[in-house]
Amino acid sequence: MTLTTTRYTAVWAAGGYALLVAFLAWTLPTQLGSAVVDPLAFSEPGAIWTRSDVDLLMWILGWTAHALIEQPLELFQGNIFHPAPDALASSEHLLGLLPVSGPTFWISGNAVLTYNLTTLAVVWAAAFTTFLLVRAWSGLATAGFLAGALFALGGDIPLSFLRLHSSALHLYPLVLLLAWRAAEAPRVPTLIALTVIAAIQALSGIYVAFGLGALCAAALPTIVRHARRNGHSGIAPVAALALGAAPLGLVASAYLRVQARGLLPDPAESLAVVTRASSSAATLLGRIAEELTVAGVVLAVLGGFFRRAPVGARACLFSVAGVGFVLALGTRATLPGSELPSVYEILMRVVPGFAGMRAPGRFLYLTQLALAALAGLGAAGLVEACTARWNETGRRATLALILILAIALVPARAERWPLPLSADPLAGIYVGSHRWLASHGTPGPVLDLPARTSPLDGRALLSTGRAMVGSTLHWFPLINGYSGHPPASQTLAMVLAQRLPEPQALADLCRLTQLRWIVVHHGLMPGREAAWERAEGSLPITLAVRRGRDAIYEVQCPPGAEAAGEAPAALPSSARQARLDFAVPDAGPSELVRIWTDVTNVSNRRWSGVHPLGEGVVATQIRWHDVESGVLVSETPLSPLGWDLEPGERGTVLFETLSPPPGEYTLELVVRQPGEPPFTIHGPSARRPVRIPPGADGDQTTGTGTRRKAAIPTR
Repeated sequence: MTLTTTRYTAVWAAGGYALLVAFLAWTLPTQLGSAVVDPLAFSEPGAIWTRSDVDLLMWILGWTAHALIEQPLELFQGNIFHPAPDALASSEHLLGLLPVSGPTFWISGNAVLTYNLTTLAVVWAAAFTTFLLVRAWSGLATAGFLAGALFALGGDIPLSFLRLHSSALHLYPLVLLLAWRAAEAPRVPTLIALTVIAAIQALSGIYVAFGLGALCAAALPTIVRHARRNGHSGIAPVAALALGAAPLGLVASAYLRVQARGLLPDPAESLAVVTRASSSAATLLGRIAEELTVAGVVLAVLGGFFRRAPVGARACLFSVAGVGFVLALGTRATLPGSELPSVYEILMRVVPGFAGMRAPGRFLYLTQLALAALAGLGAAGLVEACTARWNETGRRATLALILILAIALVPARAERWPLPLSADPLAGIYVGSHRWLASHGTPGPVLDLPARTSPLDGRALLSTGRAMVGSTLHWFPLINGYSGHPPASQTLAMVLAQRLPEPQALADLCRLTQLRWIVVHHGLMPGREAAWERAEGSLPITLAVRRGRDAIYEVQCPPGAEAAGEAPAALPSSARQARLDFAVPDAGPSELVRIWTDVTNVSNRRWSGVHPLGEGVVATQIRWHDVESGVLVSETPLSPLGWDLEPGERGTVLFETLSPPPGEYTLELVVRQPGEPPFTIHGPSARRPVRIPPGADGDQTTGTGTRRKAAIPTR
């Protein structure tokens, strides 16, 4: 049946998009509650981190649905990163997706099903709302159907299956359409709908909210002019959009608290990241051409000349496309030969929170939306031209061709079909340990091992993601966690967890976290099983159950054990004296290098290395220098020492780093306090020459180096 502008076209379009989304996501619709799309099967750089993002997103959707019912006043106090506050604010909140994710999780309790249904709904809604916008502006449902397919059913938007936090912009077209209608006739129902839809979209994610702000800034001049052409001031749609943005103030406080604790990157660091991530205009144009295909580009050009569109509609789309493109350029959007900062840099300086937008390419969604809508207008213009030349026969033939094109573009642009799926994240022996806790455990903080002390340790990273998904079964506080901006206490907790079952590490973890349960996955910790068996008789832990190679221990922390209160002070120069004993393992390019090092306090003052906050905490890092020039090539973030060392005491510390490209380097191990000069190193030098030979990139899931047994401090 040919789509026509009748009251039934929305139903036909909705059904058609549902079928196309199901095809695009195949075979996911057959396993909605038991599998997710597996980014590791795409064999692309960063696939491990993308998979960890999927685990994080499943946790976020589950947590927000859970907390909204169980503890709405503590919505941002997520159960990961225990005992750090505002854990949800270390990443996206995705609260605008609760209309779908909430009921799904409340009914099923299944974080996998919740994630999959939400992603499918986002892709479908992005197509359907684009259809509504273009149908309204072109007067032709078939043109709207093509535009929806172009924008949402190929390329970036289906990456909602993997990156829901950046592509949940499914209501952008509807916001634009409602604002346009409010400009024509500011009726109360339209204004209420605009406010509600804008609020839901603004709360769907941080990147999405800034993208919505850019969309509105680009479209409002033409919307206000449209209102004045219709005898109105234009204040009504502007006020409705402002009211829609108001709920952002309710979530901003949590992010401001996180920023005040210094967990978000400073402007200089953010600017450096944006500069590296900024693409050239040629690259972005190539990406647009690939997304729209030749047919889409041609139709978008024709759409620029479609005179039957409402006055100002084309100007609105041109403005949105231009703003999106300029922002997507990042720091490259500067005048040739000018030293003026880019638009992106100016926004980073003056707009609160915008400095956290470190992937400017995501704003290209605005350009893609505008060009897809223009392609829909171009299709309507083509139908009009063919009708004028060949009457009704030409009209029907052109409508059929456009509909066929819309459908054919979906498989033509599918990068992988059928989509590769991973095993059920809520099944198997690994998550089975968390199911046991849900059924038999008493509430209390849980530590899941192996510990992730470096974001480059892919195997431990995947393990952390599984633990987060597993925690949705019981919602006990989880000491582990993964996000873009982990709290300082998380780094310290994982440094201590890496040393377990060393007695002092367990004692310090009790002080820091009031630990109750330890889940040990021996299958991922080769060679550690015997150490844990010996620890059962010497530590305050009781083996609760064995599940395959998993062991669950109940911990009896001493009553009243608490983490240190005041932050330690900066040490005088006479106390910044250390000895380092270590051996550098062989490493290839881009490998995770792990160096277990004996660190001795050879000063006359006590070092504090087991405090989560404060500039006085003794920490470690690795620096790579060019062997000839001595120029600093790279350095790792500071990591807490993990020991409180009295004068003469020694502790074994893990230094981790990603090796640089092939070449000759000097590797330096550094002990320091934040903001203070490095400690003076006595005995063997902390600098070692290292040659990184040419070769394939290393396996970042395992890392290299020899693990040494953690030593108890000796006086």
